[in-house]
Amino acid sequence: MANDPFKALAHPLRRDIVERLSGGPATVAEVTQGFGVSKPTISRHLRMLEEAGVVSRVVVGRNHRLALEPRRLADAADWIETQRTRWERLFDVVGDYLEERGREMIEPPGYVVRIERTFDAPAEDVFDAWTSPEVLRRWFHSGPDWSTPTAEVDLRVGGKIRVAMLEPDGTEHAMGGEFTLIDRPRRLAMTWTFDDWPEQQQLVELEFTERDGRTTVVLINTGIDTEQHRGEQDEGWHDCLDQLEHLLQR
Repeated sequence: MANDPFKALAHPLRRDIVERLSGGPATVAEVTQGFGVSKPTISRHLRMLEEAGVVSRVVVGRNHRLALEPRRLADAADWIETQRTRWERLFDVVGDYLEERGREMIEPPGYVVRIERTFDAPAEDVFDAWTSPEVLRRWFHSGPDWSTPTAEVDLRVGGKIRVAMLEPDGTEHAMGGEFTLIDRPRRLAMTWTFDDWPEQQQLVELEFTERDGRTTVVLINTGIDTEQHRGEQDEGWHDCLDQLEHLLQR
């Protein structure tokens, strides 16, 4: 409804004219003094203000006196006030959403395992150890007397990874997920779910940093549901990484 006043006030020079007229009626010369623009330009700006009903003009002889039209500005102000209330409600909703998202990004849901280990091998070799089925079978288990008969890798985003390790008594522990990030040989990420715990999907993120032929791996496992499970997985990851360290030292 108040589109014309808003358009009329969109230019800073026209806003300056309105501000000068807020002190009362004045001549064109008084209102536009010192703007440093041509008379035709001044005329165009004044015409827009008049056509929008924001400014009125009274001609007496050779004098042109300008004045604000308060009712037209009041209509625009009323519209702004109505919208302000709506915008504030919207900003509150957006603010709450962004605050919640910020907490989610800073504090991953559930419990977290974070492990940093350095291996005496280049990043390419360590990356291969996580993505080659043949190499996974040689180290991805919790002890030297365990084995990993199953290791399947479809190395692409959306591809599956699955491993199954066996205890000495034949008890199987199977797990796997889907690759969500592959940036060889720097980063790797995958969802992670245990066969005997299928409702709890986690995320495993790996970062590989090589320096002087040695590679530091940072493993972050998020989405763990309880402190007990976090402790069990922390222990399990350390056991597996011990086997990887032994393998890479050979």
